[in-house]
Amino acid sequence: MLTIEDYSPSFKSDQEWISTSLDFSSDTSSWGHLKDKFGERAEIFDRKQREQTIGSDWANDVAISPGPFIGEFHCTIIWDGVEAMESKVFFQTTESKSTRTWINDRLIDGACKTILRDGDTIYFGTKKRINSTSSS
Repeated sequence: MLTIEDYSPSFKSDQEWISTSLDFSSDTSSWGHLKDKFGERAEIFDRKQREQTIGSDWANDVAISPGPFIGEFHCTIIWDGVEAMESKVFFQTTESKSTRTWINDRLIDGACKTILRDGDTIYFGTKKRINSTSSS
């Protein structure tokens, strides 16, 4: 399962993260999910929809609160559709100087497509250090 870690109508824009893990045996209808840092809210990613968009615009699959360096259509998380442990999940951004994203402690700058790995942490907007839990 994919996991993002403030429960409100949308995620808090300056503290977003994702812990990644895949488990195709326990849930046959989803390929992953996003959850807030408190574990109170989850966005389930259905296998019928391999791409999930994230941003401050409500047209996204996952809407996050607007804030500094948060784009209306900030990024996309893409599952390759392979139902096995070799499956890959990608984090893709578009080139924009007005948005910021970190995976773990690395700034993702400009247009980029990166593989997400088990335990990765993603921050949207301004980076603030928080403790995240990895779900396995």
